Amino acid sequence: MAGDLAIRSAKEKNVNIIPVDSEHSAIFHLLRFFAEQSGGKSENVSEIILTASGGPFRNLSLKDMEKVTVKDALAHPTWNMGQKITIDSASMANKGLEIIEACVFFNMPSEKIKAVIHPQSIVHSMIRLCSGVIYAQLSKPDMRHPIHDAIYYPVTTESTLEPISFDSLTLEFSKPDTDKFPMLKYAWEAAKQEALYPCAYNAANETAVAAFLEEKIGFLDIPKITEHVLQADWSAGALELETVLRADAEARQRAKAFIF
Repeated sequence: MAGDLAIRSAKEKNVNIIPVDSEHSAIFHLLRFFAEQSGGKSENVSEIILTASGGPFRNLSLKDMEKVTVKDALAHPTWNMGQKITIDSASMANKGLEIIEACVFFNMPSEKIKAVIHPQSIVHSMIRLCSGVIYAQLSKPDMRHPIHDAIYYPVTTESTLEPISFDSLTLEFSKPDTDKFPMLKYAWEAAKQEALYPCAYNAANETAVAAFLEEKIGFLDIPKITEHVLQADWSAGALELETVLRADAEARQRAKAFIF
């Protein structure tokens, strides 16, 4: 909603913002180690690649997704999360939000932020250098890893967390289907347009997810509602928090009006 304001505030107070989300934590430390070990510059990073589990519906057809229930959407195959984030994972709105966050946090244009489906959630994200070489961060799907790294930053310390074993490990990767999961497409568009579009994306999605959990709309209505809200003009700059909060409220009202 207000990433630029957070970044500005951190610079004014001369403090670091340490990401805890596993994908952004992975990128943060990959960029840090790349810079420390090679004297690398950010312009040498050509892409940030976010991994996504794909949620419970990655293998369903669009027609089958028309019939999914709230119970179906809450059955995440990898992570144990709260209801809202679990629904976001099923629609891939969570990856859309992470795309927006990565653009702001790592100061990268939206076209340099990619996403890939990785069901095992072992690779938490990757960076591709201008040479074409890719560096990845691997660990078990356990949020204690990025939390540990954030608490002890900038020091790397030992932990009691179980490391991954390569004795019987299979890693799969595939391209996300933005026809089945248009929330990804809308996030890239919102990130590209900047201003208050990311705020509207977030507010519309939150309103739609709440309605879905109350069984007032179907699962595929979530992206329809978000698309409707994003069709409004959100080009005013997010200069102050009050501007962001007004846009958030307006986007929620537009979403509710479209639902009811």
